[in-house]
Amino acid sequence: ITFWKQMMARHGDAQKYEENLITGFTKRDEPELLIVVDKLLTGFDAPRAGVLYIAKSMQDHALLQAIARVNRIYEEKEFGLIVDYRGLLGALDKALTDYSAFAGYEEADLQDAVMPIAKEVDELPPAHDDVLGVFKQVANKLDVEALERHLADEDLRMDFYEKLATFGRKLKVALSVSDFVNEPRNETRIGVYERDLKRLRKLREAVRRRYQDAIDFSEYGGKIRKLLDAHISAHQVLSLTAPVNIFDDDQFKAAVAEQGTPASKADLIAHATKRTIVERMDEDPVLFERFSRLIQKAIDDFKAQRLSELGYLAEVTKIREAVAHGRGDDLPEGVRAEPQAAAFYRIGLDALGKAAKLPPKLAAELAGALALHVVETVRRHRIVD
Repeated sequence: ITFWKQMMARHGDAQKYEENLITGFTKRDEPELLIVVDKLLTGFDAPRAGVLYIAKSMQDHALLQAIARVNRIYEEKEFGLIVDYRGLLGALDKALTDYSAFAGYEEADLQDAVMPIAKEVDELPPAHDDVLGVFKQVANKLDVEALERHLADEDLRMDFYEKLATFGRKLKVALSVSDFVNEPRNETRIGVYERDLKRLRKLREAVRRRYQDAIDFSEYGGKIRKLLDAHISAHQVLSLTAPVNIFDDDQFKAAVAEQGTPASKADLIAHATKRTIVERMDEDPVLFERFSRLIQKAIDDFKAQRLSELGYLAEVTKIREAVAHGRGDDLPEGVRAEPQAAAFYRIGLDALGKAAKLPPKLAAELAGALALHVVETVRRHRIVD
């Protein structure tokens, strides 16, 4: 009674009290738990709701409506959890297949709509084996440089990222199950799982930097945001993981210096340059296609051990320098004075060389004249906006 009087003084009346609690649950961090009896089965939209505790008897469409409260997509939410105190979910497959709204679905698909959490726990050891299996060909599993080199192939890296994410998700689910955590024989296994997850996540970040893969922060966003909101005051945003800019000599040298071995330095240079070439290919396709082939040849030669670590580093450094600073070396003087003409010149030279089979000097003269004519024509006819 004392509590209720306090609530009425704060909210005004019972209806407003209920509305405010529901709004807090759906849109804010408080309250974190709602206990309801015969309420919120229909018309209640709370995508962030993650766990449903069922402690009353329900069947058919009422059961479907209840579990639907936690099946909505939301940031950081990969699934809804249902804690079933009444053993109702055994009848769920029948409720799904009998429900007219699902008449067009395959029965097998509907039976997989709800998965017992025990199944997720059972799949944890195979998921652990799968991610470790990526490195079965590496003799020394503690040699970080060997592990990073093993992931040089992009398809293998993507496979590693996916298997590591699956292992991390299943471990997260397993650690939320008290029976799994409190089982004495699991104590050692849990320690192994947690150490491997930490080690492999560290490896993932290292190879993402080394091979300049895009970094996906979605799995961290919600957790970090909540931590920052609760504990951190910030006045300035600094990007610590921006892609390495090969045109900024100081930043580039600093990023390369952070790498430990000549091979890891060379890989960072090669893949940062390769990424830049892909991003800017349309600016000068003939030139950047040539640089792309040179970079790929250096990577392939190193993999095939035709280049030493130091030879690989020297080769990709030379190519990066050419991409960043030496792209006008092959241009005639007239074209060099018009930076926008360079791409047209190289396209023309390439086309004339392939199609007309002209002598190189004549082809260069014609390509130069063509490039300058195109630039002048565009300049004469262009209209702002």
